[in-house]
Amino acid sequence: ARFERTPLSVRDFPPRLGRFVYVPSPDGLETNLLILFHGLGDSPDNFVQFGQRMELPQCSLLAITAPHAVSCDLGHAWFPAFEDDGTLIAEPLPPGDARRTDGLAVSREACSTLLSTLGRCCNWQRSEIFLLGFDQGGTVAIDLATRVVGPRIGGAVGISCLWLLPEEEPSSQASLRSGIDLPPLLSLHGTEDPVLSLAAVRESHRT
Repeated sequence: ARFERTPLSVRDFPPRLGRFVYVPSPDGLETNLLILFHGLGDSPDNFVQFGQRMELPQCSLLAITAPHAVSCDLGHAWFPAFEDDGTLIAEPLPPGDARRTDGLAVSREACSTLLSTLGRCCNWQRSEIFLLGFDQGGTVAIDLATRVVGPRIGGAVGISCLWLLPEEEPSSQASLRSGIDLPPLLSLHGTEDPVLSLAAVRESHRT
């Protein structure tokens, strides 16, 4: 049956994504799946609580772990954010510095594998899967939703995040996304965010 889900096993889970937290829909109707992408330095254990507070009907939750460990045991990242001395990577990055884009590519590949696993092993159709991410996690959610090959997902939400890293070229992004059936996308951002300016977020929407 369409809505009979097979539990996701640790054996089938992409190893690059480490641990995950799965919460079945409280009403027992696993119609949709919301994949949660935590922010820089966070963990799935914390972010899944945010998903639970939304109390979405007929929706199960899957919170996953970013593949890049932050030094000093300070959580995980979806792409590098710090220099070796612990300071934030300064912008603009010098030409040819691909640390962040390469890290994002690793996350994209691991999450694409996860989407395939959810369909093959757990009976989740792409149209039943939705993505929600905060900060770096939002960047990955939007990136995955607009670049994954195959049937489109149900939709994606990015909270307080860039849709495109400053060092990525819009023209290259457009070519990568050509022929992809884009799902509904939503960007949410506060006007008084002290970390990431609204202007920077709007600029990242230029694709």
